[in-house]
Amino acid sequence: MADMVEFEMLQWANQLPAERRAEAHMFYFRSRKDSGVAIGLSLLVFIGFGGIGRMYAGDVAIGVAMLFLGWLTCGIWPLIDLFFIGNAVEQHNRMVLMRIRSTYGA
Repeated sequence: MADMVEFEMLQWANQLPAERRAEAHMFYFRSRKDSGVAIGLSLLVFIGFGGIGRMYAGDVAIGVAMLFLGWLTCGIWPLIDLFFIGNAVEQHNRMVLMRIRSTYGA
């Protein structure tokens, strides 16, 4: 199932010439992140790998902080983050789309 950012990407790319469209598609789909993978990685907190989902989503600083300080919150911080990791992935994908738009114009 396509998310909203992917839908925006496809709509925007349809305005490009065919060769530029294929290049933009390839760049986007190579750079985007999947929220299902991020949630799965975030669940690794239960076996001691807190922060991995955030690192995957591009929030490396928060991921490292969760990795080293998550135990101070008795695992509550990583558990709460499960509800917010999808937004982090969407924000990353939106930044990828903005980078593509600035590169390819339109």
